[in-house]
Amino acid sequence: MAAEKCGEIIQNISVSSGHELVVALQDLSALLNSPSFSLRELAPHIPAPLLFGCLSTPNEEQILLCKGILKKLLSLEKADAVITHYRDFVIEGLNHPQFEVREFCLGELERCSASINGLLALLDNVDILVYTARALSDENLTCVKLATNTLINTAKHDSGLEILFQHQIQSEFDELLTKKDVIRFRVYELMVLIQALSEGAFKSSRNSGVLEKLTKELDGDDILLRLNCVELLTQLADSGKNGLMFVEESGIVTRLNNLLISAETDPLMSLMLPSKICFTVRMLIGSSK
Repeated sequence: MAAEKCGEIIQNISVSSGHELVVALQDLSALLNSPSFSLRELAPHIPAPLLFGCLSTPNEEQILLCKGILKKLLSLEKADAVITHYRDFVIEGLNHPQFEVREFCLGELERCSASINGLLALLDNVDILVYTARALSDENLTCVKLATNTLINTAKHDSGLEILFQHQIQSEFDELLTKKDVIRFRVYELMVLIQALSEGAFKSSRNSGVLEKLTKELDGDDILLRLNCVELLTQLADSGKNGLMFVEESGIVTRLNNLLISAETDPLMSLMLPSKICFTVRMLIGSSK
């Protein structure tokens, strides 16, 4: 019964377009949510590639239906299946103009990166990691968060850390650093998070030059950027002995002290500099004496 019902709907999906396709997808979604059949009973009769193909559309309703169905199907598969079985579809999805598709693919990659087999699959497909790094420039913050999580999961393992700092992905980070302020600071934040993972992660982050570029943001004229920089630098110093050592050796403590002095005489700076950051900066100054 399940096979027969699924077969009929799948046939309609494969030959339909426009409104008829949306109706067929609605039928499939309703079937998957029906208490009469279990997901495991239905899933073998539903070809995921067909549904991935249905994501190639600007129609938001069609995308949301496909996304919901695919999430259910992929939940039954191993985490690495999104790469081992659907690699080309994922790459296409990461470059889709609709953020819902990019978000779906990045969400599956995050899930993939959280397992050992999934991470190994990612490391065998560096181009997917390149597209993931590129997603740091996405206008959708959920996509940015998912990409960040995947890159951090990758950096937790030595082999992943090594690949992240090789030329292919490092050049993506370097390119992102030339973009607008908000994107540049996403790379800084990622590097601050990665450096805290291990001794090797700190060395790789420092050698990449990104942390040094972060310190130079203190020299800018834009007060908001300087404040964002201060927040990340205090996070860096608070992350452990390596981060604190970097901040001290870079002469940041003196520059932060000057910022505090400026805050005492500049009403605008005083209002904008959060008390938590002021407290952390004073602690850094005290520890460096």
